[in-house]
Amino acid sequence: MIENGNVYKLVLDENGNIAIFSVSPDGKEIISRDNEIVPILDKFVEQHSDFSFNGTKEIIALTGYEGILGYRTYELVSSNYEREKTEAIKVVKLLKETGLTFAFHSYGHLDAVKVSCERFERDTLLH
Repeated sequence: MIENGNVYKLVLDENGNIAIFSVSPDGKEIISRDNEIVPILDKFVEQHSDFSFNGTKEIIALTGYEGILGYRTYELVSSNYEREKTEAIKVVKLLKETGLTFAFHSYGHLDAVKVSCERFERDTLLH
């Protein structure tokens, strides 16, 4: 989906805020808080503290088969696994601290209507 303009991953910027990392069509690396919903909402809530009850923000439903929030945490034998996992944990921790909630959206992003109940249970329980 990166080729379609999606961001690469959520990161912490130089000020410790949630931002995105992407690469422009000309190869320039970008860290920004202006082109993805999570940091855009963070900035809005910073400016409008009465926006939500007790600072509650969005819910992100995660899968696991391609990692988490752009981090390749599914590549368990990769030499980058520990670094990817450590960076993902930092981002998740800050997201939770600042009002975001996580939900589980199956491991393999299965279409629950099209797969058997047994397959769906296995996908949920084994991962």
